[in-house]
Amino acid sequence: MGVKQRILDTPLFLKISCVLIIAAFVINLVAFSAPYWFESDTYHEGLWSICSGTDCTDYTLDNLSRWFEATRTFAVFGFLGSLTTIVLLVLYIFVEKLSLYFIYIAAVVSCFVTAGFIFLSVLIYAAFLDNLSWNWAFCIVSFLLYAVAGVLLIINFLRKDGKVFSK
Repeated sequence: MGVKQRILDTPLFLKISCVLIIAAFVINLVAFSAPYWFESDTYHEGLWSICSGTDCTDYTLDNLSRWFEATRTFAVFGFLGSLTTIVLLVLYIFVEKLSLYFIYIAAVVSCFVTAGFIFLSVLIYAAFLDNLSWNWAFCIVSFLLYAVAGVLLIINFLRKDGKVFSK
């Protein structure tokens, strides 16, 4: 079965989930890297740097508070989980020998775990700071997209008329 035929045979909910996951990944990538989680009149900061005007300085590891380390840790796990989810779904859809229920279930679990990590990172950050900025909101959007994609993946799995490529 060719790649084009595999795409055509992919159930609608799985296609929608893939689009949501790609959108969530791009949004999460921006949120993960840009220094706009917090913003005040004089400076703004992200997970990796703090900026005053156009001058940015990277954080050093020796003076970070525990809650900030936890936020960064969960954000990194969320980013790695997003990569894992994409890889598993690509393998499931495009590699016929790997179109197994196990790969599909692993992708579903990875999607929800990714959403959980992202949610924990924004929750911890919001518990300690006010004046949250647009990048923090991007993480919320990414979390919601991963959660909706996970639900659609489960619905696709439970549909009796949905095609699952497994043998």
